[in-house]
Amino acid sequence: MGASLFLTRRRLFAQGAAGALLFAAGCAPEAGGPNTAALTDLRGRAISAAAPVSRLSIDDGRYLIALSLIHPDPVSVLCAWSGDVNRISPEMYAAFVERFPAFADLPRTPSSAAEFNVEAVLASSPQAAVVSLGSGPTDTQVSQLEAAGVSVVFIDFFFQSALRQPGALAQIARRAHRA
Repeated sequence: MGASLFLTRRRLFAQGAAGALLFAAGCAPEAGGPNTAALTDLRGRAISAAAPVSRLSIDDGRYLIALSLIHPDPVSVLCAWSGDVNRISPEMYAAFVERFPAFADLPRTPSSAAEFNVEAVLASSPQAAVVSLGSGPTDTQVSQLEAAGVSVVFIDFFFQSALRQPGALAQIARRAHRA
């Protein structure tokens, strides 16, 4: 049963990823100028940032895995990550470091399982912070980040994941200017 459950989840993830990539590939930037990417996050908030966004902060290590599905060098667009090796496994962390040595030296911010820390995110100077729906920053913290010029994008891979993974991957793709 365990193996079949894993394959089912893996298949759902793969289908969601493929759907998101197809969706993202067909997305045109919304009105806002040729160098602006506009989108709506999973909180229904309109988000815009100068494109391409080359400095992302992520609050969950699993978003790195998703980013690696749509970017040949996912570490190159990160300026900070959650450092939650336990979520991606020590073996996967080691594989990322082997393939992308800069990953070992990326600044770390609290994960989505911890209290959000505006200062830690701002210290890495991101253009956009990709955060988890349901555990990311408070509205006040979002306002602080946006006042500092950081776009905040809420995504979700964990609640209603089969429904939300395609949209979450599309958000990452749009932020990484891969769509």
